[in-house]
Amino acid sequence: MKRPRFRNWAKWVGLVGCALIVAASVGSLGRIITYTLGYRGRNIEIVMGQACAAVASFDQPGPSGWSVKRADLRLAPAHWVPEYWALRGPAAFAVIVPLWIPLLALAIPTGFLWYRDCRPPPNHCQSCGYNLTGNVSAVCPECGVRV
Repeated sequence: MKRPRFRNWAKWVGLVGCALIVAASVGSLGRIITYTLGYRGRNIEIVMGQACAAVASFDQPGPSGWSVKRADLRLAPAHWVPEYWALRGPAAFAVIVPLWIPLLALAIPTGFLWYRDCRPPPNHCQSCGYNLTGNVSAVCPECGVRV
C-alpha cells in the first residue's frame, strides 16, 4: 500500500524540525544569541538563550544585527513556563517561550506519523506482515499466528 506523499514529507520535516529545536536548545546553553532589528523607530529583539526563545519590542532605537554573549549560568534563571512581560512604553513587551513547548508540539504528531507508518496495512498479518488477501483458514501461512 502506497503512503500519501504529504504524510511521508510531513514526518521527515517534523523529524528535522525536532532535531533543529534540540540543537538550538543545547547550543543556547551558556550563551545568549541576540538578533536586533530596527523598525519604525523601535527595536525588536529575538533572543535565544538558556533553552528559551524570546521576542521583545521596545522604544530604544539602536544598531541592528547579531550579537553573541556568554551567559552567567548562576544569574540566568531557568524558564519552564511561558512568560509575558509588559515593559515601559507604548506597545513594549517581552514574550519568553521555553523550547520544550514547540519541541513537544512538533514531536507528538511526528511520532504519531512514524508510528502509523510502522503498522502493517489492512489484510496483512500483524505479526510478520504477510499479505493475507484470499486466506480463508484464519491462520497465517508464513508464521502460523491466528488472524
